[in-house]
Amino acid sequence: MTGWVCPACHGDLGGDVDGAERCAGCGRRWGRRDGFLDYVDEAQVRGTDRWMRVVYHHLAPLHDPLLAGTFRVVLGERLSDARATILQRLGAQPGERVLEVGTGTGRNALGLASAGVDYVGVDLAPGMLRIARRRLARAGRSDVPLALADAHALPFRDQSFDRVLHVGAVNSFRDPERALAELARVARPGAALVLVDEQLADNADLVTRVAFRASTFYATSPCVAPGRLPGATITSVEQLSAFFYLLRASTPDM
Repeated sequence: MTGWVCPACHGDLGGDVDGAERCAGCGRRWGRRDGFLDYVDEAQVRGTDRWMRVVYHHLAPLHDPLLAGTFRVVLGERLSDARATILQRLGAQPGERVLEVGTGTGRNALGLASAGVDYVGVDLAPGMLRIARRRLARAGRSDVPLALADAHALPFRDQSFDRVLHVGAVNSFRDPERALAELARVARPGAALVLVDEQLADNADLVTRVAFRASTFYATSPCVAPGRLPGATITSVEQLSAFFYLLRASTPDM
């Protein structure tokens, strides 16, 4: 049971005649897009979130080969190795409920669902979710729940997940502190949170520095790991590669 709630007020949702959902609390109606439940308040999607969504939506078919090429050509590393490290640090166990905010093309979704994890994935870009849906369907996992949602207003009750994963958008969130607080809000007491995004290694060479600046052209402030995560305690930050950090945090035990 996924247990979606209204992202505006966290009220209960009821089915409507056309497959949309209406909140019993505030009356807000949430529809569908491309076959996905759509919990995005378009009026709130502003700044970098708005145009980054356009980029990811339209370039979704090129996302995986471009990212794999960057790892291989610029970093001299394999994307699959980085992904394996991320999932190892997440440490999800069979039966645990895991939320990935920023499902992307579904590679983590497939890996976690195949390992027996109760996976739920959300993303802001419909194009990315389409590819994730196809990937899961080819593997016989059309049952994995996916939806359109904004990291700044997640459609879940407080303390819903054993682990929370996010890769790739902290530096471009329109309000990073609010989004990070949302990740912690939906995590159960003692839950693990894993965040991955761009941060340049101190020992990066000139070519890597130029490539990093080109790939983070959208950033108006330095791309570095957050110094705090509202609602959770940061336990470690490591340089995952020349381009990326991996941050682990946990919510307080009750």
